[in-house]
Amino acid sequence: MRFRSACVVALAVSVGVPLVGPTEPEAIGAKRTTTRKASTKRPRATVPVSKPPTSTASTLRSTLPSTLPSTVPSTVLSTNPSPNLSAAPNELPLPLPSLLVSTRTTTFVDTSRATAATSASTAKSSRTLVTLIVAPTDTTRRYPLFVFAHGLGGHPAQYEQLLRRISAAGYVVAAPTFPLSNTAAPGGPSFFDEPNQPADMSFVITAMLSDPQVDADTVFVGGHSLGGITTVDLIGNASLIDRRIDAAIVIAGTANLFGTTKLFQNTPAIPVLFMHGDADSTVPIALGRSAYLSALAPKWFMTVLGGNHVFGIDRRPDLAVESGLAYTDTMSVFLTVVSTPVGSTSAGDNIAAVTKALQSVVAGRSNRLSLQSAV
Repeated sequence: MRFRSACVVALAVSVGVPLVGPTEPEAIGAKRTTTRKASTKRPRATVPVSKPPTSTASTLRSTLPSTLPSTVPSTVLSTNPSPNLSAAPNELPLPLPSLLVSTRTTTFVDTSRATAATSASTAKSSRTLVTLIVAPTDTTRRYPLFVFAHGLGGHPAQYEQLLRRISAAGYVVAAPTFPLSNTAAPGGPSFFDEPNQPADMSFVITAMLSDPQVDADTVFVGGHSLGGITTVDLIGNASLIDRRIDAAIVIAGTANLFGTTKLFQNTPAIPVLFMHGDADSTVPIALGRSAYLSALAPKWFMTVLGGNHVFGIDRRPDLAVESGLAYTDTMSVFLTVVSTPVGSTSAGDNIAAVTKALQSVVAGRSNRLSLQSAV
């Protein structure tokens, strides 16, 4: 199956994500679709959408697998064991849970902010966020929340296998479809709606905190490409940050390209993991490193050696170990260790444990991964 992507660049930099993913998300267990309206705690202004300059537009085509695994392993680990920081090569530093998960689709409507008009649609007085939710089927306990942002011209379906694996490690995952940057956006995906997407993420966080499976005290966010830019804004843009976030993951992303504000000034320092392929020709790794350098510690930069823009996303997660633990297990290890005090309840000891755990992952796949950290 072939897909397309449209990319728009500020300052002559090309940024974008292939239009990928099955037409309908493949579910584990029963799917159900519901519609909710919720009010955001912090209404924010909507930035009008502009047409991208023709001279800076580019097109990227990718071929991705059209079939995905229909199940995840059903083995259940009821606890999160402490990391084995002396793990042997080719082993994870801790045994990740592998919970049975199911998917559903919920539509959240933010009536406090508008959606701009496009060449193919009129302006709307609200923002509709069709959200893919992946959660463990065990409803007897609460789980940390992980909200994930797709890339330009993307869709949560593209990432469903990645998000299933993270959910199977013990998380409720919510992935909103952004109104104007997704694959089916009227008039085509728009890069210029990105300044509105951090508030979309915050709105979904607010809506999901009422979910009975969600541990409201533990909130993580992440995103790929344009979703990575959205994630950087959500933790580093003083006018857009969400102080409920405990840690973040930026995949093949970079800093805000609109130049409207300086990042990581008067913002809280939270753990953030950057992941980037050094063969990424869509968002060059130098842009990812630039965002990493501007971010506040504690922070880590994981380089996927030979990885392109969609490496680890265009592969089945059950092949992630063979692919070098490129994304699925590395992300799960990071989230699990950063949220589980190891040996002490002090934040410093916990951050040191994250570094050691990531170093152990790299040691097991040194031909595929390298790590830089600043804690």
